[in-house]
Amino acid sequence: MMLFKNEKRPAFYILKASAFTIATSLSLLLLASFLIEFPDEGPSLTLSFKDFFGVVFFAPFVETLLMILSVRIFFYFSGSIIISSLLNGLLWAGLHSMLFPLWGLFVFIPFVVFSFAYFDWRNKSKKLALFVPFVIHAILNSTPFVLMAAESMLGGR
Repeated sequence: MMLFKNEKRPAFYILKASAFTIATSLSLLLLASFLIEFPDEGPSLTLSFKDFFGVVFFAPFVETLLMILSVRIFFYFSGSIIISSLLNGLLWAGLHSMLFPLWGLFVFIPFVVFSFAYFDWRNKSKKLALFVPFVIHAILNSTPFVLMAAESMLGGR
């Protein structure tokens, strides 16, 4: 089951999936901001390169490896790409909610997309099955840094 059925080029698949995950996450964040008051504490503009590297490269790589393991276990028991991807999204939403309760809401759909990306590319190449979801994840995790940089350049905070 291809998330983007007609896309056979990894770069364009990554671009489409990244745009989708960013759009859904930001839409849910915007919707939640109308319903819930978020704490004033937010990400700091003085994050170090180490923080950036950890959030954008290290964490997505480790989480992608663990995500592949968990989605394969779900697939082993369910035999369904859709069910295993949804269960994997729930698992990772729950894990992220342990750090900040609302975070799970924002990562459920991305982790379903990462799972689909794994399944979409696993028969073509094991490297692509790891690389494609990792890059989508890394791009998603870079979004707050891009937004903070834009806000800083536009004179915010």
